[in-house]
Amino acid sequence: MNESLSDQAHDLEELVFQLQADLDFTKHLGGQAATEQVVELCRIDASKYVLDVGCGVGITPCNIAKSHGCKVLGVDLRESMVARAEDRARREGVEDRVAFRGADA
Repeated sequence: MNESLSDQAHDLEELVFQLQADLDFTKHLGGQAATEQVVELCRIDASKYVLDVGCGVGITPCNIAKSHGCKVLGVDLRESMVARAEDRARREGVEDRVAFRGADA
């Protein structure tokens, strides 16, 4: 039985995301500059609680928590990303300010 093109694309997408989780790195459109613009526009400081939807391996949530002292909740569809993000928060010493959950947004 032949896989449909849609099934093949889905399988490829899953492979790409698993590779990103395995490498402990995800792409971030706009990079750090875009994140800092959003932080500034939202007036994020230590009194805020930030939600990062599609947090990947937790790079952005950990950076925001470290640089602005706020609490951050990161959510991602893939449990492999959530596991990596939790490891990152421990390694970077922000596990008291950053939490991660699997969620479909």
